[in-house]
Amino acid sequence: MQVDGAKDTAAILVTRAGEWSAERLRIAAQEAGADLVERISEQAERGRRAAMRTAWIAFSVTALVITGAAEFWFGSFITR
Repeated sequence: MQVDGAKDTAAILVTRAGEWSAERLRIAAQEAGADLVERISEQAERGRRAAMRTAWIAFSVTALVITGAAEFWFGSFITR
């Protein structure tokens, strides 16, 4: 009788420990997932800003080249 009671108690304790462990693992996984999403979002934002800087630089260089070419071309029509 006492052996059966001890087995039942042990089974309950093992089950509760397993449930507690599973809950702790679930919480840890959620926290790790949230951290990962935050880091990925930060990296994506950095990439977006770098792409915008690159686009502005390309636009500026193109505008300067076009301005220079237009000045050269229109300058050939004007005689001094």
